[in-house]
Amino acid sequence: MVCDPVLLLDPDHWQQRATSPLSGKDYVFAYLLGHRQENREIATQVAKGKALPLAHIPYVHFRYNRYDAHFGDWTLPHVSPTDFLGLIRDSAYVVTDSYHGVLFSLIFQRPFVALLRNHQNESNNMNSRLVDLLTELNLQDRVVTTPEAVRRCLQMPIDYPTVNALLTAQKAHSIAFLEQALRREAP
Repeated sequence: MVCDPVLLLDPDHWQQRATSPLSGKDYVFAYLLGHRQENREIATQVAKGKALPLAHIPYVHFRYNRYDAHFGDWTLPHVSPTDFLGLIRDSAYVVTDSYHGVLFSLIFQRPFVALLRNHQNESNNMNSRLVDLLTELNLQDRVVTTPEAVRRCLQMPIDYPTVNALLTAQKAHSIAFLEQALRREAP
């Protein structure tokens, strides 16, 4: 197993590309790809717990989701990839059910909670890589499914020096593996 490609680049690479659509504002950013109402309720709980407005991108993948219709305080329907990076980088807190939402939270060292996008018994369950990554980084407690778990996360800082050391080791392993694989001759 190797790191996702976004982790193979230095954080400065992403920092230089991020733009700030909500520059100078404090907010919680919700990036939700799934269609679970309970995840929007958790995002609202986090924003209330932080006493901050909730910003979100509605109708991801241009698919209408009735739960997005009256969700959050700031709706940002026209967000570029660089704006997406800036929304994570500049947020006070991130709530996401997206693997890449978590990756960029880690890259920008933002506090976050990770939500399960699908129920475990659903087909095309997308939860395993998120859970596996956070387990490898000793952040499995960031995956929340209950209001009590949310309250714990809001009070628990992330030890980013330790997380960064683990990510650096994973990155080195991944680069070594990829370099070795590219050096092999084809049969």
